[in-house]
Amino acid sequence: MEPQLNTFEIDLDRFSTIMLSTLGKEHLQDRVDTKFALHQSSLRLVLRHLENTHTVLSVDGICKQQYKNLYFDDDRLSFYLHHHDKKGNRCKVRLREYGNSNTVVFEVKQKINKNRTMKQRIAHSALIETLSAEAQNLVQQFAPVEAGSLRPTLWCHFNRITLLSPNQEERMTIDYNIQVGNTKHTKIYDGLALIEVKHASHKPSSFDVIAKQSKIRKMSLSKYVMGIAHLNPEVKQNNFRLKLLAIDKIMNNNGAQYGI
Repeated sequence: MEPQLNTFEIDLDRFSTIMLSTLGKEHLQDRVDTKFALHQSSLRLVLRHLENTHTVLSVDGICKQQYKNLYFDDDRLSFYLHHHDKKGNRCKVRLREYGNSNTVVFEVKQKINKNRTMKQRIAHSALIETLSAEAQNLVQQFAPVEAGSLRPTLWCHFNRITLLSPNQEERMTIDYNIQVGNTKHTKIYDGLALIEVKHASHKPSSFDVIAKQSKIRKMSLSKYVMGIAHLNPEVKQNNFRLKLLAIDKIMNNNGAQYGI
């Protein structure tokens, strides 16, 4: 899938920066995630609320990062269906390329019964459709499927801004210019922005107050699930239907401040 040109830009000049090297490699790899959805046009106001309290992550002097994800699943789309069926323990498996540094990692991202997210990751040689032996071993250790059954299922390209709270106990990611694709179809989420707050405990995050004031509601829907549902209308998606309709509403800018 060839990435489209970015159509939305964000001004971060008023933010102080923090370097990636100041964060530990395991920073918030075991965490609680809270997600929000909104129209890109609302981001400027959201960022204005944060510019005096949060710092923006800079990697080699660049604050707006380009990401490419390649997700893997089996022929049954078991990972997708586990999410749809609200299975307590579920996971996603993906390769991720950080475009500004051309670094590639393989990740198994687990959601466990206590509503926590845990991530296992290793370096990978390239963003390719065949997993290395080391990546397959990680699947065998942490995913509920046979590594040999996995195949590339979904590409996802997006831009990301990462903000850190003053004490670095929270990390907020803002994803925009999102597009997904498979061998047959592509979809551009024109106007959609996704915010995810990653923090160590179940306490309300610092963004919760801003979200409430701006009438941005929480959601629980990953880019992988969203992409699979939109590109494969034949798969089971009853439990996602209202959220998918809300995403369409946001992209049409009807209720830009409301999220899901």
